[in-house]
Amino acid sequence: MKQAISIAQQSVYADPSSLRPRNRLASLNVQRGQNNEAFALLANEAFAASKFEVDVDAATTAFSIQAVAQAAASSLPGMEEDNNTHAEAGLLRDALRSAQRAIMMRPSEIRGWQTLAFVRSRMS
Repeated sequence: MKQAISIAQQSVYADPSSLRPRNRLASLNVQRGQNNEAFALLANEAFAASKFEVDVDAATTAFSIQAVAQAAASSLPGMEEDNNTHAEAGLLRDALRSAQRAIMMRPSEIRGWQTLAFVRSRMS
């Protein structure tokens, strides 16, 4: 896994403006449980790509990865109990929006629907 992360980091470094290498690195970060890092990689890139229709497939994937990262981060241990409900609700709302954007961009792509199902399962 460390070698895969290293290769993905080098790919992002070689072409920082491309969304596809960022998607790969963010996906690996989500798999490792590093949801904040994954979200940071894709925070503005997916929205910009979708707005300018640069690479719709990559933007759709980025929105799905963002949604999973946000939903998975919604119940982080160590969050204060009082703030947990508000912070968690905000993360889940954002995750739901990202999942819905992915579906709107490519309704025929199964990954978007699976992402939406995951986010909704975290909301209940």
